[in-house]
Amino acid sequence: MEGRGNSHTSRIAGEQHGVSESGKAVAILKEPDLFCTLTCDDVRREANGKGMLIGIFSNLNSIAFPFAAEFHVFSGWSNGIGAYEHQTLILDPDESLLFEGEPIPFTLREEHQRHYVNERLRIEFARPGRHFVTILLGGQPRLTLSLDVREVEKAP
Repeated sequence: MEGRGNSHTSRIAGEQHGVSESGKAVAILKEPDLFCTLTCDDVRREANGKGMLIGIFSNLNSIAFPFAAEFHVFSGWSNGIGAYEHQTLILDPDESLLFEGEPIPFTLREEHQRHYVNERLRIEFARPGRHFVTILLGGQPRLTLSLDVREVEKAP
């Protein structure tokens, strides 16, 4: 991940700036907290508007490799003011890049506002081992979770 910069943020006269969803420069008053990141099978919205995460997991099992898995990476940001870019990376056991998501812009206008990012991924895993899900904010790592991909025997 070295050398990964973000052309959308800069520091000018001690004040950090970003780019809003409309492309206009805005001051970043306070960087947000990443208060959750979960991997799960699905994310649905109930009739009352509440989100529902289904099948939260920290490992994947397969009887053969390579295998493709479809899953969601769900993250929540809060306690910030400004325009930001969220990005998700998946690294293989050698920490080589397996997946690089597109930067997803979002804006927090009030400090206690929350913003959720839900990404549906289809990843092909070449081999078992400890993989990593890394969440970036403005090109900088904010959290890395392990995702164990295991080979299991076929059930009788």
